[in-house]
Amino acid sequence: MKRLLPIFAPIFAVACLGYLRVLNTWWFHDDWYFLADAAGVVPRGETLVRFVSYQWYWRLFYPLFGLATLPWGLTRLIVHAGSGVLVARLAGRAGLNRTGQVLTGVLFVAWPTAFESLYWGTGMVELLGAMFTLWALERWFSAGSRNQILALVLGALAVCSKESGILLPAFFVFAMLRSREKRPAIWAGICGLVALGVWMGFLVAQDLQQATDYQLTLTEVPRNLLLLGYWLVVPSPLQRAGFDFSWAVLAIGALFWLGWLLTAWRGFRKGDLVPAVCLVGMALAVGPATSLGDHVGPRYVYLGSAFLVFGLVHLLVPRNLELPGPAVGLVTILITLGVWTSTSYHLDHRFLRGRPVHGLVAKSDLSERVCDGLRQLSLSPQERLVFFLDQDVPPVNARLIQDTMGDDRAVRLLLGSGVDVEWVDSLGEVHIGAYVIAVHKGLKLEPMGRYRPGG
Repeated sequence: MKRLLPIFAPIFAVACLGYLRVLNTWWFHDDWYFLADAAGVVPRGETLVRFVSYQWYWRLFYPLFGLATLPWGLTRLIVHAGSGVLVARLAGRAGLNRTGQVLTGVLFVAWPTAFESLYWGTGMVELLGAMFTLWALERWFSAGSRNQILALVLGALAVCSKESGILLPAFFVFAMLRSREKRPAIWAGICGLVALGVWMGFLVAQDLQQATDYQLTLTEVPRNLLLLGYWLVVPSPLQRAGFDFSWAVLAIGALFWLGWLLTAWRGFRKGDLVPAVCLVGMALAVGPATSLGDHVGPRYVYLGSAFLVFGLVHLLVPRNLELPGPAVGLVTILITLGVWTSTSYHLDHRFLRGRPVHGLVAKSDLSERVCDGLRQLSLSPQERLVFFLDQDVPPVNARLIQDTMGDDRAVRLLLGSGVDVEWVDSLGEVHIGAYVIAVHKGLKLEPMGRYRPGG
């Protein structure tokens, strides 16, 4: 343990201290659906779609944490730090010395692509998928058939958390062919993992087709691949959606993929397969997200950044570099400060009218304001609550607030499962006696009291 502590300590320091402010994140959007399912308020049903990250995780911790954000946030930071440790261990398996392992792990946890997954409760989908994938790879490249069997089990958990885990069979097959292993049980396990991945991909596709926000399409795959490449390399202030239709953005993404392809080719000609393996890893990790139409975001390159960082350290850091303890401490402090600064930028940067620039931060802020207002109302557990949308509220904003609150999930979790919630743009006799909250332009809410026609 003493031998591993100098590697693990800097990684945990950067991951947990640099992103400490995300522990205050309030719930919004998909969070409410998972929480309501875990609480039994509005069950999602026994669907098997991503059941590890959609159900097991939430049902395990909800009885312990409830709606308290801090302990839930800690689970995200711990999983993120654990993934950083796994990246460092993989770097060690590939021959990097202690300094190279530390730098690989620290850079991964500090990479700007991590913010969205750590900030958003639902980001645990990305975090769990990446952790199980990296853990499976780390076990596979450890000695012994037991580790390979464990890797296949972890691979199954990865696939059932996020479909980015489909990259595992490709790596396993590559490793088996290189080592010329012929163990039938392991080959059967790999085939089973492939079948599980295909089945889970089919279930996810069906689930997404039922969601109005997602549109699976192959026509946008090239554009999205360039966009995801852009997010892999740009600094923190640009790590948010909104730049996706700029030709400059797509050009940067194209240069990134082309540059890495050329690097991989040069390395291959010299007998160095690491850049090519990293290229394949990045492409497979982001590949499933390329079919999501215009719904891609920076969080989808989280796992891909592990391969990018490992490739960069392999290419740029001398193998004989050995940083002394004080130097490692200084690097850790500087990177932690950099992560804290970039996190604070996302949390604090506002438009002139005060709305957060980052879309996820804006949704969390809106959800928290609405929930604070609901807590101040004296409503019964069997209340009829109507959100009345003024005519001057644009449809896109009306949809935003409804999605942010998880339709009726947030209200029922806060006020009681018996609360009947409705979103309307007109009031009639059917609403007599219901408690009305008006939603005005600018998403400002005003309690109107009991609805009485002409009152």
